Amino acid sequence: MAIKGELITDATDLERWRADWDGLALQSRLPYSSPAWMLSWWGHVAPPDAGLRVAIVREGSHLIAIAPFYFRKRNGLVDYRLLGTGTSQQREPLLAVPDDASAIKVLVSSIASAQPPPDLLTFEGIPANSLVPAHLQEEWPGRKRPFLERKTFRGRAHREVPAIALEGQTYDRWLASRNRHFRKEMQRIRRRLSDHGAVFRLATSGEEVKRGLRSFADLHYARWRSRGGSAVLNTRVEAMLEEVARQLVTQLRFRLWSIQIEGQIICAEIFVCAGGTVCSWLGGFDEEWSAKQPSIQTLIAALEHSWEFGDDRFELGPGGQDYKYRLADQADILDTTILVPQTLRYPLTRAQLISKDLARIGFRRLPTQHRRHVSKALRRLKTPP
Repeated sequence: MAIKGELITDATDLERWRADWDGLALQSRLPYSSPAWMLSWWGHVAPPDAGLRVAIVREGSHLIAIAPFYFRKRNGLVDYRLLGTGTSQQREPLLAVPDDASAIKVLVSSIASAQPPPDLLTFEGIPANSLVPAHLQEEWPGRKRPFLERKTFRGRAHREVPAIALEGQTYDRWLASRNRHFRKEMQRIRRRLSDHGAVFRLATSGEEVKRGLRSFADLHYARWRSRGGSAVLNTRVEAMLEEVARQLVTQLRFRLWSIQIEGQIICAEIFVCAGGTVCSWLGGFDEEWSAKQPSIQTLIAALEHSWEFGDDRFELGPGGQDYKYRLADQADILDTTILVPQTLRYPLTRAQLISKDLARIGFRRLPTQHRRHVSKALRRLKTPP
């Protein structure tokens, strides 16, 4: 059966493909590439000047590939990015067969012919082993291939995602493999939390999720208020999370774990799941309980449940913080990759990318205190009124 490409510019036209799209996200084990996450982002968080450009490939009535882009015109350039920007990493176009040359060719043709044509395609936080950017470069129409460049990711060439392999071992065996001091410390803290009447709870009903999300937001904002505010959470992202939860909580693909003491939530952590992969997204806790390490305790409770549920991979979110490596036994690498088609505007695009690199280098050379002030000011500018 012949395959056909299509470019979709209206989100309502994507509804007929939602089930197949979700199936591709489950098969690819990419929670943040699911329609629940990406379309909720589009509905609540997308910039008002953004335009939807989703390339799909279908074989008959079945979706076999999707590249869910949006574009913005910035500094005179048309920048295409994947839905979900600013709220998650580890997103990429999805293919039923990753090396299906025919599907890739049709998908690339749809993207390249989009209007307005892209001056650059930016993949933020894409897995370093992803072949998608190289496939796009290889199949891009025209005599000259696009320029492909790995960019620094928040000042580094890559970013680590510590993770735990669940398949082939049990929770008890994993715990026994941890540092002896760490095991004793975690057990001691758990006992002290129990002495306070602490209960670890997974929200499974709509009302529990609603209450948990409210407490999560309050705790997260309170913790970051003195540091210039959250770089991720705002009222629009809160609305997005509520929609994602409504779609996924009954399948336990949206998991909100909390610690409650005397009915009060002192810590809340959010996890998003697909195909056996569990991704830790974001959390918040009451600073008064920081000595009890509530975030790590909640992570461990969620980890134990993941074994019981039959998951096979538990990711601790981007960032190589020490506490994550107390739990992790492996790590993935994320890159930010930019594809620049060689059109008449190519020199302008490359010049702007170089100027941004120079500005980033200058920022890194500022004294630490000055960098904090600049970052704080930028977060305030991004926060909606």
